[in-house]
Amino acid sequence: MPQRFFLELSYRGTQFHGWQRQHNAMSVQETLEKALSIVLKAPTAIIGCGRTDTGVHAAKYFAHFDAPDGLPATALPHLNGLVAPDIVVHRIHEVHEKAHARFDATQRAYDYYLHLRQDPFRRGLSTCYPYFKLDFDRMNEAAAQLLPLKDFPGFQKTGSGAKTSLCRLDQAEWQPVRTDYPVMACSDAWVFRIAADRFLRGMVRMIVGSLLEVGRGHISISEYNETITAGKRFDRITAAAPDGLYLSRVHYPYLHPEPVASASLLP
Repeated sequence: MPQRFFLELSYRGTQFHGWQRQHNAMSVQETLEKALSIVLKAPTAIIGCGRTDTGVHAAKYFAHFDAPDGLPATALPHLNGLVAPDIVVHRIHEVHEKAHARFDATQRAYDYYLHLRQDPFRRGLSTCYPYFKLDFDRMNEAAAQLLPLKDFPGFQKTGSGAKTSLCRLDQAEWQPVRTDYPVMACSDAWVFRIAADRFLRGMVRMIVGSLLEVGRGHISISEYNETITAGKRFDRITAAAPDGLYLSRVHYPYLHPEPVASASLLP
């Protein structure tokens, strides 16, 4: 019986066309599958906990794979030697044979980083938004209107193919960045934290885009509430840029207390 394992990893998405394997572009999934196939000396497919778009990062991501002959003792350093520097596998967990990285996740969380003045050292890791003064109190007031909702049809990409737009939102708020990963502490950095049992395709970036319009004063709180309650799309918003978005947490009701292998690199 093959053993099933979870990879716990991080990646910088700037150089990749998202997580999912593409026909004509490099993806995180393809890069890991090629490396894992070398480590296990057999073609090995991996299933991720969800999609991320081109340029989107993951501070914590999980994917599962099967190893018919078990895991070599040197699997973790060997794997990291093949995929670094834009991907780092932090831990490998042995899980039960039917464990599924995508379907078994009970909560996912994203962080969206925003900085308000030009800074070359944050390029690609945080979204620069220096052109308009933003009212973060109003943005948080609008974000709070999202929490009671159960259905989010106005916050998904057209043609996404999702069978339902129902989600349970657990958190949605802007916070000033003090000392946090990946943006250095400074007075002009903010992070939007959002957590839910599931997300629709493009949902987080569309929510952030809508809140930026509220912060600029282009959408009132009452108009925001009326639109999202009716399940409508906003006419004049665009999805926020991908470079500030990170998958930051994925929760499972299991996972061994101690991983099979650990690189001990996460803070």
